Amino acid sequence: MSDRVDYHLVDGAAYWPYFARHHYMTSDYNGHGALVGVMNGELAAFTSFITYPSPIPQPCKRGHRTVVLPDYQGFGLGAQVSEVMGRYLLTQGFRYFCKTSHPRLGEHRNRSVLWKATTQNMKGRDNHDLHQRWKRKEVVAYCHEFVGDDAAVYGAVMQPASKDDGQLSLLLDR
Repeated sequence: MSDRVDYHLVDGAAYWPYFARHHYMTSDYNGHGALVGVMNGELAAFTSFITYPSPIPQPCKRGHRTVVLPDYQGFGLGAQVSEVMGRYLLTQGFRYFCKTSHPRLGEHRNRSVLWKATTQNMKGRDNHDLHQRWKRKEVVAYCHEFVGDDAAVYGAVMQPASKDDGQLSLLLDR
């Protein structure tokens, strides 16, 4: 793909209507933060996150909706937009977890050094059949944590310094 994609943090609720009908599961949106990809001045991709309530000691976010508009599919933008979000959240001090049943995106994450499979990776889960809403089918769930390509940043998120010494913020600001 030779075209440049620019990514922007946005109000997800304001941009979701442009992407909602293209999401494979539902048009519902509950995201807390979002990122759009713009190619040649046009919206191309969207991803968002929600707070991930868990017993994990570090603050976490979970991917909520990732959509690439039909004209821009097949270029790897789904993987790219979720990795841009992952880098952003790591630098903000959050662990970032994502689950998808999309085979290309899931297999990309399985092969990528930027993602680490969780214990739930490759397990079956119920999913609505898009053409027969009342029929349920089991699909593979790809479950990963974004670890990025900077071990120092990921390490700082995993073992944050105390808030009093400011070391975490200094590391993340570099």
